[in-house]
Amino acid sequence: MLRTRKALLLAACVCLAATVARAETLEEILTQVEEKARTVQDMSGELEMNMDVMGQKVSANGSFMMVPLSGKFVMDMKMTMLKMEVKMKMVSNGTLLFQEMQVGDRKMVNRVDVKKVPGLNVGSMMGGPGMGGLNSIGSKDYAKGIAEMQKLMQMEVKDEATLTDGQKAWVLEGKFTPKYYRMMEAQGQAPGASAEILKSQMAGVRLYIGKNDKFMNKMEFLSSDDKQTGSMEFKNLKFNQGLDERPELFVYRVPEGTQVNDMTGMMQKKMAAIETIGETSGAPGKTPKKEVGPVQLLKPGINAAVFVTDAVDGTRIDLTKLRGKPVVIYFWATWHKGTVKQLTELNRIKGAWAGKVHFMALSLDETDREKQVKQLLIGNTISVPVALGTNKIFDAYAVREIPCYVVIGPEGKVLFSEARQKNLVMLRKTLEAIGNQTDDAGDAKAAKPVDKAAAEE
Repeated sequence: MLRTRKALLLAACVCLAATVARAETLEEILTQVEEKARTVQDMSGELEMNMDVMGQKVSANGSFMMVPLSGKFVMDMKMTMLKMEVKMKMVSNGTLLFQEMQVGDRKMVNRVDVKKVPGLNVGSMMGGPGMGGLNSIGSKDYAKGIAEMQKLMQMEVKDEATLTDGQKAWVLEGKFTPKYYRMMEAQGQAPGASAEILKSQMAGVRLYIGKNDKFMNKMEFLSSDDKQTGSMEFKNLKFNQGLDERPELFVYRVPEGTQVNDMTGMMQKKMAAIETIGETSGAPGKTPKKEVGPVQLLKPGINAAVFVTDAVDGTRIDLTKLRGKPVVIYFWATWHKGTVKQLTELNRIKGAWAGKVHFMALSLDETDREKQVKQLLIGNTISVPVALGTNKIFDAYAVREIPCYVVIGPEGKVLFSEARQKNLVMLRKTLEAIGNQTDDAGDAKAAKPVDKAAAEE
């Protein structure tokens, strides 16, 4: 009898151990997330993000409040990107969404009619589809967004972890599928060479979903070789505080004298691109390809900002002393292969215009990468003067993405500028047009803005 009792007790212990040890499946975890999401009326907390993509550091931190069912939210962020400090605030009352951005002393406000853009939320304005469910945060489809990741990633459950608040968390890890990158390209968020950078530096994510709050508390970005390239973490999360009963929290007032840009049409196209990719992802050859053409950086005819800086070879670059001849300023970075290739092309153009045009290249690389910049210049035999740019210069020349360049006339006025260019064909034509405006002695005449349409003919 005693032996039988021991056997039964042992069997019960084995069954209990097996039950405790059995880890939840991916479907079970997502089901719990979905069930919790149905109970969330509102939420608030803090957000911190840090990224290091090919030496380019991006960071952001701030606070947020959201009422998912009514589409109301407020997000107040401070961001550092491309060496620039950016303050961003987004406010939506469920009908109108305002995005305020401030760089230095310049402030810009965008407005979107939410009712005309179905599915628009804070994640759509900040990130792209598949960002670990980020695009669904702030909407009533948060749970659905988390589940949709399975279509954008090859996901698996990892060993559990402990969060900074002591909460145990499920850890989900996934690699992005080609569909995700097609989405990003369709939106214009990862055109050309930047898509390749995205694939290598953001090949996957690791999600930490709290077992207590059933919410994504932390996300780590993974490179193609599984190294962590960044993280995003939600802290001090609070749920169901009655925020919907306080409409004053979601009122935005445009600063006096600030111009408001209507971005409704652009966001309609962006959201339509996401939907179209989703509908055609399973049909080869049917995915629409969005052509992202070059755009103008600065308005021709304005005075170009002057600056003084030191090149990496120790020489001084003083734009105030380069009057009398055209100047070409090219913006690039070692981590952007497309700009490195164009830099070698710029070097050849410089040789063809020796003595007639001043050339310089400003790098967006951080100061701690000066050694890599020098090595790249030596390895590619670049003779164009190169310096590490500063926030003040990038801001003055409206540098928001690379590659881009600005052509300045002999009298210091902007003649032509171009961003997102696939090559330097327009730069060559612009210089030829300038050459036709010089007299027989070779002295440059008064600078005139170059007509792009005429140059392309």
